[in-house]
Amino acid sequence: MVGAVGDDEFGSRLKDGLRQNRIDVEGVVVKKGVSSGVAVIIVEEDTAENRILYTAGANEALTVQDFPEDFFSSFSPLPSILVLQLETPLQTVLHLLTLASTHGIETILNPAPARHIPLHFYSKIDHLILNESEAAYLTGEEVNFLDDDTGIQTIITRFLERGVKRSVVITMGARGCYFKSPDGQEGWIRPEVRAQDVVDTTGAGDAFVGAFAVSCAEGNGLGHSLNFATRAASIKVRKRGAQAGIPWRGEVQ
Repeated sequence: MVGAVGDDEFGSRLKDGLRQNRIDVEGVVVKKGVSSGVAVIIVEEDTAENRILYTAGANEALTVQDFPEDFFSSFSPLPSILVLQLETPLQTVLHLLTLASTHGIETILNPAPARHIPLHFYSKIDHLILNESEAAYLTGEEVNFLDDDTGIQTIITRFLERGVKRSVVITMGARGCYFKSPDGQEGWIRPEVRAQDVVDTTGAGDAFVGAFAVSCAEGNGLGHSLNFATRAASIKVRKRGAQAGIPWRGEVQ
């Protein structure tokens, strides 16, 4: 894990929690005099859907200067995959996309929260994974444009035309996800979970992206990786807690 926390109680708790889950946090720096990023999550009891109030804190202090041109050269071997999202400054994310592309490292971008990405950076993204509201925002459409397959296919094609290299995946909650790759693979992956079993959707997208990255890093194909990711997200929504509810590998398999 690479990122930043503040020199406050939240920062130390976040790093301790990651360590307890056997995650290497040597790359998580502590920014002095800055508070840690905080998210307040509200879960609707009736629908299990969530709303998140977010303040970036130390995440906004993660700058291009934290990642020199030889950043990836310090890894041996090189990372298999770099996973990025947009809770850090956009310029930092774009810089890392460029560095990863230069070193031949596969990239996954989850543009959340959604921000407009300069068009020439899409060609540095191997896998673009986003939800329906993010997909609508980045293409200038209303969310209901994705209510049918024709709208979904139109939007996915636009992202591929912008240069995404291996796949575009739009996650749509209970509907599952729709994917398409430049080589013509496309279709729905449906979740195996009943609506009445869903208790908390917070972190479902994170579980999906993480599981997808793991499967891809192990050399599995697109279809296999998406099914693995969908199972992980389906298990997550049956548990409470954004982080505590993310399943272990054995649960997914």
